[in-house]
Amino acid sequence: MIQRKFYLPEELYQKMQLQAKIDGKTITDVLRDLVKIGLKVKERKQTGRGAKKLYELSQLAQKEKWSGPSDLSISHDKYFTLAK
Repeated sequence: MIQRKFYLPEELYQKMQLQAKIDGKTITDVLRDLVKIGLKVKERKQTGRGAKKLYELSQLAQKEKWSGPSDLSISHDKYFTLAK
């Protein structure tokens, strides 16, 4: 474990204190749980950004009339091995 010092607004601290009492946990445990949840949410949002970027790239390809092999969806394995 790593020890860090954080400053929290009074209102946030009180909410965490109440949640700790409800859950029968320490404030530290509640804080760890909330950080884990928050990081998972951030990771999901970041993963979604990749999909958004791919969509934007496909829109740009359509706008600029980029093209590839007409049989790419069928022969993708062949083109993948050629790219190596």
